[in-house]
Amino acid sequence: MSSDRPTHDTTRSEGSPRRERSAPWYVAGAFALTVAGIVASILLSVPAFFVGIDTLVGFTLSIVLGEAGYALVAVAFVVLTGRGLSSFGLGLPPSWGLVALVTVGVFVFRTAVVVGAVVVGVEPSPPSITGVDLPLETMLAVLVPASLLVVGPAEELLFRGTVQPYLRERFSPNAAIVGAGVLFAAIHVFALIVASPASAAVSLGVILVVGLAMGWLYERTGSVLAPMVAHGGYNALIFGSAYFLTRLV
Repeated sequence: MSSDRPTHDTTRSEGSPRRERSAPWYVAGAFALTVAGIVASILLSVPAFFVGIDTLVGFTLSIVLGEAGYALVAVAFVVLTGRGLSSFGLGLPPSWGLVALVTVGVFVFRTAVVVGAVVVGVEPSPPSITGVDLPLETMLAVLVPASLLVVGPAEELLFRGTVQPYLRERFSPNAAIVGAGVLFAAIHVFALIVASPASAAVSLGVILVVGLAMGWLYERTGSVLAPMVAHGGYNALIFGSAYFLTRLV
């Protein structure tokens, strides 16, 4: 990796309190950040259920407020620990072409896995929007812009902008990427509870690969904006293609 890559601070000074902390401390800290993100997401989305999750306003609020929980935990952590907002790596990525390549690459990978799973008789996991009494086209029309503007940015701010550099203070870059990727996949388990074991395993496998790709992109570019755009674009491609298919049927 090129020496001019990182814009986020991954240095650790000898004898600093952070360096002296044990590996289990950092693992526990990363896990705690993930749990805090989930709890904040649930609590902040409560008002949407009072509005009515089966209404357009309530459905939109549930996405926006729920994802805001992840961003809130990320910002609170870097501010309260003195790391500062600059620790996210807010500079522009050196190559938007690389961002586009990762975005399209993970979408093609997911499509290939889903098609392959169907061929061998494993039905794709039901989407997390199942059970909401709104027209599918309406929900997909909301999810496309929400993916770009809310979901991708909020989740990447926590997992790549916060958890990954936190782990990077103690572990190698690759270990930090894997750790953040596993925790990122873990938050999606709740949406797969109703799926069959085989279907859930396929979905979690894809999500883990996506998380690893986003982690690599962050480490490679040093900019959290890169995985934010790639993650949002990946989700938008999924929901956008589903919307297009609903128009054809």
